[in-house]
Amino acid sequence: MQTRLRLKFYLIDNSNTDNLKTLASNSSVSYIFNNKNIGFGKAHNISIKKINRSIALSSYLSPDIEFKPGILENIYQFMEEHHDVGQLLPKVFYNNDHLQKLCHLIPKPVSLWFI
Repeated sequence: MQTRLRLKFYLIDNSNTDNLKTLASNSSVSYIFNNKNIGFGKAHNISIKKINRSIALSSYLSPDIEFKPGILENIYQFMEEHHDVGQLLPKVFYNNDHLQKLCHLIPKPVSLWFI
């Protein structure tokens, strides 16, 4: 990922092998190996505990997420200019450039079957 921002990554590995350790070859990546699948929620909580309280912004991503160039900078700038905003969800698109509708005020029961 190319960005001008200074980033710190926590790679939480829920696999049974530590093959991903090679991705933590520089100081911006902290690798945490669980040796089993503890689930997204528990892995997420591990990273929350590791984050230094002085960090102003954090983002949680799955391995299948990609950003177009400049998106992280845009998100950072927006959050810096809008201190009344506590959480942000950018527009997310499928590979065919169709918008993924991730947020619903009140989900319909049928949505649970056709995700």
